[in-house]
Amino acid sequence: MILKLIISGKVQGVGFRKSVYSFVKNNKLSLVGIVRNLVSGEVEVIAKGSETVLEVLLLFCQRGPKGSQVVTVKKEELEVWPMDLIEISEFVIHQ
Repeated sequence: MILKLIISGKVQGVGFRKSVYSFVKNNKLSLVGIVRNLVSGEVEVIAKGSETVLEVLLLFCQRGPKGSQVVTVKKEELEVWPMDLIEISEFVIHQ
């Protein structure tokens, strides 16, 4: 399953990307994907994994790290892996 999340609110400049990355790594979640800032001020997460693991990730993103204020999380299931991410083989932060 491939999940795309767009998180809006106070989510840039508060360590949101690093917190998502650390959450995935520290909990040894079996995910491949990316977390990155968007020019719109939102954060985008695209991840591939089991439905159960993706649900755990979604719950974390809805809460957000300390210092953030999540207003909305738009959730979309993708049919195919985005071509611009074809080389990614683990979960990473995009700079």
